[in-house]
Amino acid sequence: MQKTLIITLFLIFNACSSAKQTVLKDDGKIEVKFLQINDVYEIQPLENGKVGGLARLATLKRELLAQNPNTFFTLSGDFFSPSFYGTLKVNGETLRGKQMVDVLNVAGLDMATFGNHEFDIPLADVQKRLNESQFDWVSANVNYTRADSTTAFFKVTNGRRQYIPKFIRKTVKDADGTSAQICFSGVTLPSNQRDYTQYDDIFASVDAVVRDILPACNAIVLLTHLSMEDDIKLAEKLAPYGKVMLLMGGHEHERNFKAVSSVLIAKADANAKSAYIHTLSIDFKNRKTALTSQIKEIDSSIASDELTQLEVEKWEEIARETMKNSGNTLSLSTPVANLITPLEGREREMRTSQTNLGAAVTQAMLLAAKNNPDAAIFNSGSIRLDDQLNGEITILDILRTLPFGGGLVEFEIEGAELRKTLTVGNQNAGSGGYLQWANIRQQEEKWYIGSEELNDTKIYRIITTDYLFAGLERNLGFLKEGNPAIKSIWKPNPQDTTDLRNSIQQALIFALSNKR
Repeated sequence: MQKTLIITLFLIFNACSSAKQTVLKDDGKIEVKFLQINDVYEIQPLENGKVGGLARLATLKRELLAQNPNTFFTLSGDFFSPSFYGTLKVNGETLRGKQMVDVLNVAGLDMATFGNHEFDIPLADVQKRLNESQFDWVSANVNYTRADSTTAFFKVTNGRRQYIPKFIRKTVKDADGTSAQICFSGVTLPSNQRDYTQYDDIFASVDAVVRDILPACNAIVLLTHLSMEDDIKLAEKLAPYGKVMLLMGGHEHERNFKAVSSVLIAKADANAKSAYIHTLSIDFKNRKTALTSQIKEIDSSIASDELTQLEVEKWEEIARETMKNSGNTLSLSTPVANLITPLEGREREMRTSQTNLGAAVTQAMLLAAKNNPDAAIFNSGSIRLDDQLNGEITILDILRTLPFGGGLVEFEIEGAELRKTLTVGNQNAGSGGYLQWANIRQQEEKWYIGSEELNDTKIYRIITTDYLFAGLERNLGFLKEGNPAIKSIWKPNPQDTTDLRNSIQQALIFALSNKR
């Protein structure tokens, strides 16, 4: 007994002695890392598994955490919608982003702000997704409005409401005891206005938050879902405060990086094809703060996190079973065509130029038409593939390409109004409002329909999507029923399952399946 006691005391004393020896002196320096993604609609990798994938992001987050416990994984909006998986009905409920939230929970997302596409879905589903999310939300300007009041959106946890704050302050601390206050806020462009959303002014709301929190923060980071133009304006407005270091942006879907005075703006590629890794260094003794940023390609060189991959595979199996149980004779793996030439569906191409995928869709629309149209047009934002279709493509590939679905409308339009439509479509380059077309070309300043120059006084027959014809696209609100320049309108009978105009997805499947 005595011998054991002596040994135990020696071990305790030795441990205390070792602890004293390893105490580090506070050097007044601390580093914080941010792993940034934005605009993610797919849980799995793209381009036949070569790029993207949330399971790879989870691995990267884990590796960064091992290097520095003060690591934050953030998402700058747009992930509830749109996607094919989000359209699936499971146990009587349409998923509407549930699969995204579940996978992001497992992947270790720390914080998000709203994108405009979070509000594609009904309020009840927005609330469910918020309640299911295990990560923080932050927003300076997005509000939930009802007939009698306007408040912040909220999560319900254990029966209690947790309102989404305008800012979040995180205390970070390193091994030698240096600590810092890092503050986050978020802001979203006022798009997809719904009867349950209310947006405060972008610039005034963020400015008010920053002025309020400035004394308590060592550095301020914003999650923004804005156009690059507005990001730049916001950075210019906030730079004089000194502590706003970084705008982690989204919305455009393409990587971008810009320094505006002392503020850095960074946007990664959509669908987690890339991510930004930012390192914030604070030196209190020398009163210096520095920020460095690195773009990281998310590809097959990064292993998939096992737990996150299992969650992805769970949802893939749910999708397969849902299609099978719906009575659809075509399973997700049913082949549609074997392509020799890849069809270009990457957004940076779709939204700036005429692509062969755009041509395939518009030709399918012409094939589905019943009133001999002169041309076909649709908004490139209807395509959410952000990928190339190549080799053997399946039903799943088509549904991923056109997740919104929807029908087709034929109508007559005056030549002058058609010219206006095409001109605005070109002006929308870089956004989903850029138009893809068939039987149309532009040569220098002239438009041609078929082989003839567009005549302002002539009446043309056009086929388009019911979304575009509802006047919902950017700057194209005039393109809808009731416009006096639009004459006859032909819509399909929704009960006629043989009419391909009822589904742009079915029209494309039919066209590609029967292409010789």
